[in-house]
Amino acid sequence: MNLELPGFELSVAEGILKFSWQGFAWMEVRIDHCVAVRSRPRGQDGGQQLVFQFRREIQESGLALVALADVPLEFASQADQFVAALGREYGIRNVTSEEAEEEPLTRVPTTVQDWLVSPAGAPAEELYADVFHRIEAEPAS
Repeated sequence: MNLELPGFELSVAEGILKFSWQGFAWMEVRIDHCVAVRSRPRGQDGGQQLVFQFRREIQESGLALVALADVPLEFASQADQFVAALGREYGIRNVTSEEAEEEPLTRVPTTVQDWLVSPAGAPAEELYADVFHRIEAEPAS
């Protein structure tokens, strides 16, 4: 099962969901760790964004990973079919916009032992604050 978009491909094979941003990055996640997917509006041109939510264990609270895929307007119906197929074939919940609970985007605290972090300088902290402010102001554009 594949969804091909300009510069991006999403595929499922042998229990692995693979995201491929051509020439940039790729990510593979076991399909049974995908707990939900939803579509939300993206930008002013009528496009959408697919939001995949993953957890290491189903009973865990909080999200372990979120992956986003931008979908141009002309590919919206193919993306909807892909999401529907994920639900039919793998039982992945398609979350409606009314059900969606956006978890706020936050930085990992420097006190968390599981992460490698280093203190950021003052210019970086100003940049982080500006970026987070912009994300809060316009999350879907």
